[in-house]
Amino acid sequence: IINGELFSRLNSAYRINIDTSPLNFCLYIGFAAVIDVPRDVGKRLCPRYRQLIDDLSHKEHVTMIDSHVSAKRVVKWADIIVSQPFTSVAVIAAGLGKPSIYYDAQGFFLKDQSACQGVPLLNGRAELQNWLTEVARVFKTAV
Repeated sequence: IINGELFSRLNSAYRINIDTSPLNFCLYIGFAAVIDVPRDVGKRLCPRYRQLIDDLSHKEHVTMIDSHVSAKRVVKWADIIVSQPFTSVAVIAAGLGKPSIYYDAQGFFLKDQSACQGVPLLNGRAELQNWLTEVARVFKTAV
């Protein structure tokens, strides 16, 4: 789940790039992806993020979820949750016993942040790929 408002704030402060590796790697190992489309926040949403949402909406095995759909409802039918720090979706998923992590591509946040609320924080693509590979292995064994 990519948080558009957070991205816009970080982008204006740090000129960060959008990292779509969670999405791409999930698709590569056979998971479908669901993206929470932010509510219309007018000009506060940066143009690059709007373009990303538009581009992703045309990808195969990617579903865009309207912001009016509750996070808990989406989490209930999801297998795993990869969230950008620090959305409530990861906490909801962990509370429901779903594999859930925060993914911090740039390494801005410390792993022992109190904001994590017990949800693991992964920094960088290597940690993300290792976690997703393990989760995919567990799911394939369970099926």
